[in-house]
Amino acid sequence: MKQLFNFGSMRIIFSIIILVFFVSCRSTDMVRTVRLDLLGPVEFIEVMVEAKEYSDYKTISGDFPDGWIQESHVSELLALLGSTEPSACYVNVLSSFLPSDSAEAGGFARLFLEAYLAESAVDLGLYSCPLVDAERNEEIIELLR
Repeated sequence: MKQLFNFGSMRIIFSIIILVFFVSCRSTDMVRTVRLDLLGPVEFIEVMVEAKEYSDYKTISGDFPDGWIQESHVSELLALLGSTEPSACYVNVLSSFLPSDSAEAGGFARLFLEAYLAESAVDLGLYSCPLVDAERNEEIIELLR
C-alpha cells in the first residue's frame, strides 16, 4: 500500500503552516498591545491615529511614567492641539470595557499638555476617548505663554 504522506511532503506542509502563521501575525500587528515605555507622547498619538483605521480602540499596557512629557514635546503637542483627526480610544489592558466611540488626536494632545502643566503623570483611567475642547485649548495656550 502506498503511503499518502511521506516525510518530505510533511515538511512542506509544516513549512506552509508556519509561513501562514507569520504572515497573519504581521497583518494583525495593529491589534497588538502597545507598551508605553516604547513611545513618547507624539508617537503615542501617531499610533492611536493609525490604529483608528483598524479599530475604535487600542489596548495599552503599563502606566504613563512620571516625566513622560518633556519640555521638548510641548511645541509638537501644541501643533496637534486643535487636530480633529480621528484616532482610536485608549483602553488600558486591565479594562473590561471596549468603547465604540472615537477620539481625536487633539484630545490626546490636550490631556498630555494638561498633565505637563500640572507636573503630574498622565492618567487616562481604564479607557479614554478624548475630543478637542476649543475653550480648554485656549486656556492651555494662555498658560504656556
